[in-house]
Amino acid sequence: MKKILVIGATGNVGAEIVKQLSAHDVAIVAATRNPESQTANTHLSWRAFEVEKKQDLSGLFEGVDRVFLMSPAGYAEQDKVLAPLIEAAQQFNVQKVVMMTAIGVDASDDIPLRKAELQLQQSGLNYAIIRPNWFNQNFQTFWLGTILAEKKIFVPAGLGKTSFIDIQDIAACAVALLTSGQSENQAYLLTGPQALNYQDAADLISSVSGQNIHYQDIKPPLFKESLLQAQLPEVYAALLVDLFDFVRAGYVSSVSDDVEKLIGRPPIAFKTYAESSQHFWKEA
Repeated sequence: MKKILVIGATGNVGAEIVKQLSAHDVAIVAATRNPESQTANTHLSWRAFEVEKKQDLSGLFEGVDRVFLMSPAGYAEQDKVLAPLIEAAQQFNVQKVVMMTAIGVDASDDIPLRKAELQLQQSGLNYAIIRPNWFNQNFQTFWLGTILAEKKIFVPAGLGKTSFIDIQDIAACAVALLTSGQSENQAYLLTGPQALNYQDAADLISSVSGQNIHYQDIKPPLFKESLLQAQLPEVYAALLVDLFDFVRAGYVSSVSDDVEKLIGRPPIAFKTYAESSQHFWKEA
């Protein structure tokens, strides 16, 4: 039985990967800050991992065949988070590493996530990289507060379109790669089936929730200030502001068929996501 390590196992993507892996005949090692607070079973064990701490990773990687890697949200220097994990995968001769980065990181070798990709590509490990677009679920997490309070989505996106991807599809692609016997050694662009601007998304949320929700384009400095007021670290707030430059410029509007290639079905449409998640916004 293969033993698969999932980094970030209690996050949005990681938790969904653990859930979907549970349907396969594999042993899951789930990494989290507080493993003692989680429930284990015959095929699921929890091990401690904290990004902020320099720690001996042997207890995390020992006996592991395959690994899912990601850098948790909130860290701007993701390469520094991922570097020791990639090195540990080399040290323990992991059979395959599946690493999640993000759309567009291959635009420059100076981007932290691209540095991590290059390290993995040059490591000699069998790897697959998934580069998802912005998540559908951001509308029920990051943007939910202002949707509920003001019936507005405040982001500096201009009229730029985004091919939003569902977390369920990201996880399904990761699971397909983690459980496959193939040697990939390539990157996959994960997008939804169509590109929408933020007013398009607001209109779809309005139609299923019965609320009158609007998108309001705001200036990047105001957006950064709102992030800082929400207690995000300054360096991470600056990173998010920079990422919206790419949204406004139309660089995240491309639509890929990689999801269907990996899991054999089209990706979840934003409308389908909105219909299944309408309870989040009906309180607005």
